[in-house]
Amino acid sequence: MKNILLVTPHFKYGALGGGAQKSIELIYDSLKYRYNFRVICLKTLAEEEYITKFSLIKLFKFLVKRENYDLIYLNSFFSPLCILFNLIYFFNKKIIISPKGEL
Repeated sequence: MKNILLVTPHFKYGALGGGAQKSIELIYDSLKYRYNFRVICLKTLAEEEYITKFSLIKLFKFLVKRENYDLIYLNSFFSPLCILFNLIYFFNKKIIISPKGEL
């Protein structure tokens, strides 16, 4: 199975994330049986194994571990979290940037 990293400001955060959050949740729900997902987000109400709530310490551990992802899906263009991951993985991975009306 391929590994996909989803980077988004909000994931399973109730109604506060809006349409962009809903679209990323639907992508996850429809593809979770075909691919291995890891979600990194700023805010979430869910406490599941595949979800990592962003902090600087967790980012450092994540970078040291350097898991191999086949695809990185950035759910924002201007979010500081998505910009950071774009800079880290820009030259090494396939990246999908989905700005959802931000441009």
